Amino acid sequence: MIRKLFLFVLYALFALSVTALFIVVLFPRERISDWAAAAIESRLTGFDCSVGDIRYVHPLKIRLYTISLVNDFQKIDIPIDTLLLSFQPTWPVEQVAVSGVAFGGSFEGDVQLDDAGGRNMVAIENLKVSRVRLGEIAMITEGVGRPLDGMLSFSGRASLKPGRLDTLRLAGDLRVRNFTAPLRRPVFAQTRIELDDITARVSLSSSILQLTEGRASGRLVHGDFAGTVRTAALWRNRELDITGNAVVQPALLEAVPELAEPFEIYVRRFNTRAIPYTLSGTLSDPQIDFADAAGLESVRTD
Repeated sequence: MIRKLFLFVLYALFALSVTALFIVVLFPRERISDWAAAAIESRLTGFDCSVGDIRYVHPLKIRLYTISLVNDFQKIDIPIDTLLLSFQPTWPVEQVAVSGVAFGGSFEGDVQLDDAGGRNMVAIENLKVSRVRLGEIAMITEGVGRPLDGMLSFSGRASLKPGRLDTLRLAGDLRVRNFTAPLRRPVFAQTRIELDDITARVSLSSSILQLTEGRASGRLVHGDFAGTVRTAALWRNRELDITGNAVVQPALLEAVPELAEPFEIYVRRFNTRAIPYTLSGTLSDPQIDFADAAGLESVRTD
């Protein structure tokens, strides 16, 4: 009896060793890379996908390298440096832990597949995006028609039907650090925006991005904001409807001395240092207007 048990264990270990050899050493990377790209394309209608390389990582993990997702119609180009997929030993697979590197930053989340009742939904829980470089996201910088820079982070959740970007739902906390962007028209004699920190609660539903509890701070100005961005197929056509208050900092008055007198008059008249503003237009052609700031108009723009 002991001999039979020993032989069974020996054969089982041999079978596992052979299986591991085929998976780890003889892993057919090229064929599986092509299969993975085709599988992604089948789930993301309208996207072309390519996978540079693929490796098995023990235990039950697959790492993909140099992934490219392109949608020419919507001008979407997403290059992913590496993508690690971690599976649970169950069938069918209902959840995959995902982590990767893209746009100079990193992301991770738990992807849950829900095909019950024909829902065909993908939910991403515990979604975290860390220190993504805005300047490296060409579809945004080209869409708004100007160079942007800053470190973007996000934590929250998302869901969508594969291949249906219009079904995307998003909710969580957004943060951008060291944000800079040139201005086409000077604002308070400044030709570029420079903000140290921007935070907001965001939610996306029915093609409308809602911004609440927005805060921004920089050396020259602090402020708050809230409103919506109506999404569109092209970034440049996304419509802005945002209101807030800009609080002028002493550094701005030192940098632009001619602003000091009209600003002092404004403060005495309204008993506040906060200047209400509205941001409208589109991402490619935003329009900013300051309410009750007629006395500052000559300094605000050229």
